[in-house]
Amino acid sequence: MPSAPPTTNEVADLFDRWIVEKRARSSRGLSNRSEAGYRTDIGTFARRVADAHGRPAPESVEKGVTLVHLSRVTVADFTEDNLLRVMSDLVAEGYRNASRARMLSALRGFCGWLVQNHYLDRDPTLGFETPTKEKGLPVALTSDELDRVLQAVTRSVARSRVLWPTRDVAMLAVLAGCGVRASELIGIRVGDFGWEDPPRLRVTGKGNKTRSLPVSTEVLHVVDEYLTEREAAEGPLRADATVFVRRTKGAKPFTVSSLDYVVEQWLRSAGIAPPDQEKAHLFRHTYAVGVLDNGGTIAELQALMGHESIATTSIYLRMSADGLHHTAAATPMHRLLTSRSER
Repeated sequence: MPSAPPTTNEVADLFDRWIVEKRARSSRGLSNRSEAGYRTDIGTFARRVADAHGRPAPESVEKGVTLVHLSRVTVADFTEDNLLRVMSDLVAEGYRNASRARMLSALRGFCGWLVQNHYLDRDPTLGFETPTKEKGLPVALTSDELDRVLQAVTRSVARSRVLWPTRDVAMLAVLAGCGVRASELIGIRVGDFGWEDPPRLRVTGKGNKTRSLPVSTEVLHVVDEYLTEREAAEGPLRADATVFVRRTKGAKPFTVSSLDYVVEQWLRSAGIAPPDQEKAHLFRHTYAVGVLDNGGTIAELQALMGHESIATTSIYLRMSADGLHHTAAATPMHRLLTSRSER
């Protein structure tokens, strides 16, 4: 027999309190993206538990999982049995390890807070191991594939509701020509470009850390073409104006998800299957491999990518057959053998 639905929004209220405290207490704060992830994962858990107990769903729910589902559960529903059921279902449905690990991490945080504040007697996540993330190399485009994307972007329909050829060529140039993260690209301001010689681009990355990147004149040229087109329609742009904006009324800035949607259109137009994860990140990987293939060192690449640890950067060595080949060819034995053959 279905259990009765909760009569209060107790869990939703507690969740909001947890988010507020997490945002206030954390030294790095809480990004909008992280908060959205917590809402999605814990909301998904609540929906699955409520459905399993036969509790009626709300009559109208916005697309996707929302906090509405937290009103369908109580604190007493955060049990090991319910967590086991949900995790087992996710495994059976083929959810990736990374997705299950993310949900478990969100639940660990929330349930730990509930225990700490005496709403729960025991943390139900204690007996669960974090699923191991699938090990695999990042995906990068070949030169031919990158050329196909550039051609597809260049010939995209100018009257599209989301595509904008001049802007898209400039975005592609910065993504694949500077190796910036999606979050860094959408935060670039007009004043972040240094047009002097040598030209530079200032970006703000993870941990609110700023780094200065070299920019080729070719990249600057297509960015200038795009900004000139914008100014012809909008008037002069201030130094603090967002560079890359959506094709909507009011020139709204991109979000990571709206940028990924545009990038997906580029890739499909070029006949390339979009990756499962962040689409725009594909060009960051492509940039990294290109740096190594053209003689850049791993230390130089670490600085360009803004990686805290060189171990993170080192994964690109496994992707760069050409880069490793050039390194191997620079050994003393290679030079001695070359000299011997020339005698």
